[in-house]
Amino acid sequence: MNIKDRKLDEVMKWLEWTLCYALLRLSEINPPGLDNFWLNQGTSLLLSFLQNAEDEVQERAATALATFVVIDDENGSIDPRRAEAVTRVGGIRLLLNLARSWQEGPQAEAVKALANLSEHAYVAKAIVISEAGAVKALVNLIFKWFGTAGGEGLLERAAGALANLAADDKCSVEVASAGGVPALVTLARSCKVAPALANLAAHGDSNSNNAAVGQEAGALEVLVQLTRSSHDGVRQEAAGALLVALRHCCS
Repeated sequence: MNIKDRKLDEVMKWLEWTLCYALLRLSEINPPGLDNFWLNQGTSLLLSFLQNAEDEVQERAATALATFVVIDDENGSIDPRRAEAVTRVGGIRLLLNLARSWQEGPQAEAVKALANLSEHAYVAKAIVISEAGAVKALVNLIFKWFGTAGGEGLLERAAGALANLAADDKCSVEVASAGGVPALVTLARSCKVAPALANLAAHGDSNSNNAAVGQEAGALEVLVQLTRSSHDGVRQEAAGALLVALRHCCS
């Protein structure tokens, strides 16, 4: 590569970095009147940046995708049109590819984006149905990062994504069959994360997940411990999961 080509390459990298940063800032501020932009050009640009050669650009694009779909931070409400726009143009596949990478920063942000997107039932089903190995990839992340220094945020996001998937009856079966129960029991022992276990067990007699939770070694013990948590939400989630698991075991 000659000097001219190197300079052009440097300029292009700077432009990509700057544009991606600008999109991230827009997603954080979320000013009104940009819906058409996000549904068309904005989404396409962010997905193209997920495939960028620079880790920092990939990470910022994933963060922007995780941010721009959320319309209410307090309640975690998702804009369904934006979530569906990401799904329609292959965004789930690109985020999963990034989630399988070995770069912790981009990987963590990709999992966060998947967790936020899967709040929308349409996207949750798309993750399970259209992307082979999607749920298994999230389960594998838990085993990969469990017990490692600095991996707490990624573990929490992976558990959040699985919790959202497990909230749907059919998707929850896929979570259980992909090894989600032992992964989440392992995670709950130290991280006190109960929602995914609760969601897996909460479908009553509609599937066999409550049996899987009840039969997993240590699962009931973990749920009992979580009912003593100092956090109201964790206590309620654990109590709900424990109730349905015990009901099934005793039936």
